[in-house]
Amino acid sequence: MKTILSFTLILLSVVSCIKEDFSQNLPKSVTSEGVATQLPPIWGKSMTDGPPNYGMYSGYTYKNNPVALAKRKTDNPLFKTIGESYLVLKDLNTGENIWSWNEQFTSNSFNSFLHNYFIQDNLMIIVDGSYHYCINLDTGKTVWKVRQPMSYGNRSVTNLGDSYYLLGILPETQGKKGLKDGVFKANVLNGNVSHLVTPKYETIVFPNDNDQTLKGVVHYASPIKINTDTLLAIVFSEAVNNDVNAKWHSYMGLYNTTKQTWLYEKVELSNPTEGGTSGGFPRFIDNDIIIGFGLPTTIGRFDVIKGQWKWRNKFLPQGVSTSDKLVADNKVLVNGTDGVLYCLNGEYGFREWELNASVTVSDLYYQNGVVYCIGGTKLKAIEVATGKLLWDIPSPDIKLNKISDSWFQGFVTGVPAQNGKKGKIIATTDHSIYCFEAVK
Repeated sequence: MKTILSFTLILLSVVSCIKEDFSQNLPKSVTSEGVATQLPPIWGKSMTDGPPNYGMYSGYTYKNNPVALAKRKTDNPLFKTIGESYLVLKDLNTGENIWSWNEQFTSNSFNSFLHNYFIQDNLMIIVDGSYHYCINLDTGKTVWKVRQPMSYGNRSVTNLGDSYYLLGILPETQGKKGLKDGVFKANVLNGNVSHLVTPKYETIVFPNDNDQTLKGVVHYASPIKINTDTLLAIVFSEAVNNDVNAKWHSYMGLYNTTKQTWLYEKVELSNPTEGGTSGGFPRFIDNDIIIGFGLPTTIGRFDVIKGQWKWRNKFLPQGVSTSDKLVADNKVLVNGTDGVLYCLNGEYGFREWELNASVTVSDLYYQNGVVYCIGGTKLKAIEVATGKLLWDIPSPDIKLNKISDSWFQGFVTGVPAQNGKKGKIIATTDHSIYCFEAVK
């Protein structure tokens, strides 16, 4: 992995070669197997005037226009080598900025990958530790920004309607024996946060009064709307012994936030011999949740309402976990940390295909029967029905801007096909953003 310093020096040495607008097209290149290895972009735009731009991990569009992070130089001596990040909304057709936003609490905010954000109606909520922001996507203006009394780190953030849900260490456990997580609820309209619920952890005896190890952790809190009630599927783990080598026991709880009551508090997902939950955010098929756990990693489909498994498939090699999952066309795509993309049948859990795609630096993005992702250094497209590789494209920066050390990283998003025309795919590199015609 490139270091920030070495990569910054490389980019600064070629900054004079960087164009603001990449109008030069690349010829299309396709292998004999039908894999595109070079595509002409519809447009490309520089997203930095020198410092490396790590950008956003997941892609969002608003009214078909992509939201992205850009980077610029700064005179601040503390951040001269890494620059300052700011948010932009790009015009889908031209790549021009519709607006830019730079009202963070501190100038070094968003200088690494930004993970926790979502769009609700015309508002974008960004959770950056203890700093929370709400931005009007029509105007690019700040609706509110709040510095919360506690940090929520880079933990998963979910939302439903005007509420979003956060995970954090319970303040009352800090400075005491054993830290424990709780679930917090925040208001999209003003950023107000309150404690919502704490899982039912067992009482643990600690060997000393100064043990500040996390002994109860919430992995995910995913909202589901059932009739008029909002239910929260909470996946959590607890340590089963009191030393630093504690094993973990994982559970699912279902909490009715509307009626403030548990439908069930503690259904076992994995026992200590299997290990705790695996990486990657859970995904839904109807009201069933796709979740990973254990070592070797098991992927399963859990009926949240009934509180029971529909299927479980233990298929990943020892030591391999998951970094992302995606549900599409009744299939479950699982991105393994071994660089392999696995496809499971959504109904029964058996493996349909696998592909060495090295998907390690982006979310999986699905559109019109194709999954797009950044694998290794390249933008890839894979047909969901068959697992066939369709794109394996290096960064256009290499030829268009003469930067040999450039790769795709950040997010992939797009706009689906409409009115008989193919859709569009937007992806980011170390310092640029590109728009391509989609496969379909």
